[in-house]
Amino acid sequence: MKKITFLLILLTAVFGFSQNLISNGDFETGDATGWSGYKNGTVSNTSYDVNIYGQWLGKIENSDGSLFQAVTVVPGETYNVSFDYLWVSNGNTSNMNVTVKDTPSGSGNNLTLSNSDTKYTLNSTNDTWFSGSFSFVATTSDARIVFFKGTNNNPFRLDNVVIENASSLSITDLEKFNFKSYPNPTTNYISLSAAKNIDKIEVYDLLGKQVLTKTIADTRDNVNVSNLAAGLYILKAYIEEAEGTFKFVKK
Repeated sequence: MKKITFLLILLTAVFGFSQNLISNGDFETGDATGWSGYKNGTVSNTSYDVNIYGQWLGKIENSDGSLFQAVTVVPGETYNVSFDYLWVSNGNTSNMNVTVKDTPSGSGNNLTLSNSDTKYTLNSTNDTWFSGSFSFVATTSDARIVFFKGTNNNPFRLDNVVIENASSLSITDLEKFNFKSYPNPTTNYISLSAAKNIDKIEVYDLLGKQVLTKTIADTRDNVNVSNLAAGLYILKAYIEEAEGTFKFVKK
């Protein structure tokens, strides 16, 4: 354990990746471990791209319900939030505002987000996956992201929820290209997407050895990692003059 911890610290210094503060953000535990709220849980993914959304999805049931999770943050630091979501058409409306509170409980203040508002409004189109993203500046040592919908709203699906400290993210250089990589953990493939062509990627193991490289020259690609041994890896992506590094777990 100490050896792995040391290697993670070393790789953090060398590659600059940061940790997702959200626990079970991809719901691949098969349950809602790490999340609180009501009328929520998980649902088996039988209809959507498993390479992107994995085997399990978070859910909020028909009508009202919520999913929320508190994380520890550093006051004054900026944090980036991203997630994928879908409304399941069921004859109701599809309205939700995502908020971030400055306390781990239901009390406290809603933080102002990068859209200059205290809420992030989701797209209300049904049966289509969307990606949401915003940032916030922590004002206390706690932040609580809240996905809540009132009565008479359709069922809701959630996946790939990430909160990361922007100051330690080398992904920042790729944010202007709307770069995404998923799922994490993965078994066979990592799906990549961006607004401009991804030039190439490199994958490194915990010892810093390059175990995979691929020229892509496209805005989307699926990187086959099925031959890699189970463990933690670093993916380094290049777009134009920018680059970013990301950790992922191979099951």
